[in-house]
Amino acid sequence: MKKVVLFVCMVAVFAACGNQSKENILRKKVEAEFIQKMNDPKSYEFVSLNQTDSITYLQSIKENVDYYKMELDFAKHQYEFSTTAIPSDDSIKYAQDIVKNQFMINGLDSLEKVLNNKLNYVGCRTYTWTFRAKNAMGALTLGDYYVQVNDKDSIVNVTDNTKKLNLTCDIPGYDELLKQKDEMK
Repeated sequence: MKKVVLFVCMVAVFAACGNQSKENILRKKVEAEFIQKMNDPKSYEFVSLNQTDSITYLQSIKENVDYYKMELDFAKHQYEFSTTAIPSDDSIKYAQDIVKNQFMINGLDSLEKVLNNKLNYVGCRTYTWTFRAKNAMGALTLGDYYVQVNDKDSIVNVTDNTKKLNLTCDIPGYDELLKQKDEMK
């Protein structure tokens, strides 16, 4: 009986050791890629890596639709302005922009319908990575960076500036939609 209990305990310990969390895997990826770029890589001390935000496909689609609606309104305004005087190449360009922006809005609405049961899937997660390291002056400082990963846990963005964070994620089918838009005349 003791051997069975001992065997079960050993299996549990080995299983726990082999099962790394997403945060630990991400930590290793971030450290492998960025520690060597620091002023003094040997002074690096890990403090924390915490998930602070996530973006679903639905949130990303809505953000993109809002962007293209804003671009559409701008193109319409510019088109009206450019055609009040003598029509020029600008009016043709703005007319094309109107068509392309409307195409993207309609395409994103179609993607929303196609992704119906996956709309609430998380497409991107944002983590705060905190560490200590020596700066260029040799002083030990506390650094905070934002690390964004896609749904495949690949790093897509690392920044210390919140204004440079991606507000959208990779939406399935979006790249094809962009290619179609770029091929339009």
